[in-house]
Amino acid sequence: MKAQACLQALLFTVFVYKSQAKLKNQVIKLNENTWRDILEGEWLVKFYAPWCPACQGIAPIWEKVADWSDDLNIKVGEIDVSEEAGLSGRFFITALPTIYHVRNGEFRRYLGPRTEDDIISYIDEKKYEEVEPVSWWKHPNSIQMSLLSSVFRVSMQVRIMHNKMTDEWGFPVWLSYLFFALATIVAGLLLGLLLVVVADCMCPPRPPPHGEILHTSPTAESKAKKDDKKDEGGEEKQVKDGEEQKDEVVQGETTKEEDSTVRQRKVGPKEDGDGEEKSEKKEEEAS
Repeated sequence: MKAQACLQALLFTVFVYKSQAKLKNQVIKLNENTWRDILEGEWLVKFYAPWCPACQGIAPIWEKVADWSDDLNIKVGEIDVSEEAGLSGRFFITALPTIYHVRNGEFRRYLGPRTEDDIISYIDEKKYEEVEPVSWWKHPNSIQMSLLSSVFRVSMQVRIMHNKMTDEWGFPVWLSYLFFALATIVAGLLLGLLLVVVADCMCPPRPPPHGEILHTSPTAESKAKKDDKKDEGGEEKQVKDGEEQKDEVVQGETTKEEDSTVRQRKVGPKEDGDGEEKSEKKEEEAS
């Protein structure tokens, strides 16, 4: 009986030790609903994809880092970007694997060697203080990155729908592209209409003052048109009168010039005759 009791106690101790070891090695899986947990406390978060060879190589190292989570007073998590496309856009993941250090809502990207000792010393020696945090416009909790996350989620749904249309439903690829092209155009038109409505609601046009509101009738409009025509006719008449006056002035100047030439011609012969008579008189007196 004593031997059996000792054996049961030994088995219980081994079971408790293994369960604690499993809990200690556990890496926290994060998704779209739980990623905001990293905004509190200190975290190390890895972004990976199952098909990535480099991600497969760092997987055992990441589990060993998780073993030190209690000693370093941090939490270790990971995000599968193949399932969480929205988080891939929110954190602007351009390479795999990508590691972020998060402390009280400040995000820093870890760019050091991907070994167990280097990662642990990065936390233990507080080397992250030498790294500039992510700027405000790239902060995962900002509005612009939230919009980018929505775009990535929509693109993922479009890809899933495209694969379903071509693989399961048997539609040709070109028809799927045409469908999504038309859907994009319609969505753009609806979005533009929505923006116009919002702009009109937020900034409505100002009505004219009450005293300046004019109610024009058809007869008033016809009178105004006639007045405009009269004004145009009066301007044309003025232009014509001005041209006629110019012509008269030019003609008057030409007639004056002709009269002066004629007078000169008439006066010239008389002066010559008087000169000849005077010369004859002088010759007679001399004789």
